[in-house]
Amino acid sequence: MTGRAFNTDAWQAVVGVCTRGSCIELGESPSADAETTLFRSQDGGVTWQEWATIQGSALPLAMGDEGVLLAHFSAERPESMYELVPGREPVEPPESDVGWPMMLPDGELLWPTDDGRILNSDGSTFLDVGTDTALVYQFSTLVSDPDGDELLFMMIERSVAGSVVERNFLFTTDREGRVMRAFSTEFLPWLGAWVGPDLFLGNVDIPADQAIAAGLPELTGPVPVLLDLEAGVAHPIIEPFSDPDFPQGRNFLKHVQRGPFARVVGTGSCLNVRVESRADAEVRQCAAAGVLLREIGESGRWVHVLTPNGTEGWASMDYLER
Repeated sequence: MTGRAFNTDAWQAVVGVCTRGSCIELGESPSADAETTLFRSQDGGVTWQEWATIQGSALPLAMGDEGVLLAHFSAERPESMYELVPGREPVEPPESDVGWPMMLPDGELLWPTDDGRILNSDGSTFLDVGTDTALVYQFSTLVSDPDGDELLFMMIERSVAGSVVERNFLFTTDREGRVMRAFSTEFLPWLGAWVGPDLFLGNVDIPADQAIAAGLPELTGPVPVLLDLEAGVAHPIIEPFSDPDFPQGRNFLKHVQRGPFARVVGTGSCLNVRVESRADAEVRQCAAAGVLLREIGESGRWVHVLTPNGTEGWASMDYLER
């Protein structure tokens, strides 16, 4: 898997899969025959369809109203090219030497530099925290509340002379780039999703000796956490990640879906979502087994629901697990 992108409520997702040759890995150029296939889900990851095939290595980075932003590499051109699919429209960075862009909830892009700046697409400065020329500043992840009023960034300071990490930071800004709160951390954090006021999901690298000293079970790879910015605390999410039968390794919490939900069960195929709460009403959509339908009301043996793509209708309670 080369990369993944979600829409703001995580109901739609696109993943890139290297389906031929050798796609880019840890800075190496892809092979001449590299091919990436994009798969798309429009029902919260329950069903997937082949969406597009791209020659070279393509990494889905973010999803907005205009499409999915890709970083695209090839053997002939190993440097980053950016484009929006499905139209394959090129996206030009404001400067040649910028990192992978981060997308705001409204689809606007922010472009980080290693000298401590974050640029808007027009080249203007969104934020500048660079104060030490002996350091390289790496912004790697961004999450926000659904309205984009508060943005949470993760930043690493490294020495210019080598790859030694000096300090890790989490900080919030408003939509204009004004810093509101800042936290230094002893762990390397990755950000996942906004949960509620001052609460974010993420993942942190906790050294094994610190985990043992804190009485945590030994976990391989980054530990999922709930970040409480009001308290300045990262609470480890232990279950199910510490279960010996659960796949250990790089388990990242990347997004959340919000209920209350009713899960489609027992249909053998899919569940009709109808215009009205009666069995002979027009079918608006058929939701596959396992799909989560968001509940917005009920009437007798029928549940008023929203499907993952926003279709409103009625589904029979006989085939729903609440």
